[in-house]
Amino acid sequence: MSEMTERVIEAISAAEKTWWASNTEGGPGLQQTVARAAIEAMREPTGSMLRAATSAEHDHYWPGKEPTSHTWTSLPVMLVKKLWSGMIDAALK
Repeated sequence: MSEMTERVIEAISAAEKTWWASNTEGGPGLQQTVARAAIEAMREPTGSMLRAATSAEHDHYWPGKEPTSHTWTSLPVMLVKKLWSGMIDAALK
């Protein structure tokens, strides 16, 4: 099982327990609470995700093409993290 899958499972489990323990009328529903927790758990990319996004061994994604400034392989790790976190933040709005 991947690190990200484990993170999401833990977040869902914790969100469900918290929701059931403190459920009050008018609050967000269980599904919304669990969905937000799962998305929030993905805010930081894992090492394997960063390697996949920045790896020079990009042939899996661009077969037969050389790396260029327009491929993910040329992006620095910090930029990939910033882009990923921005996408997660947008998903939570």
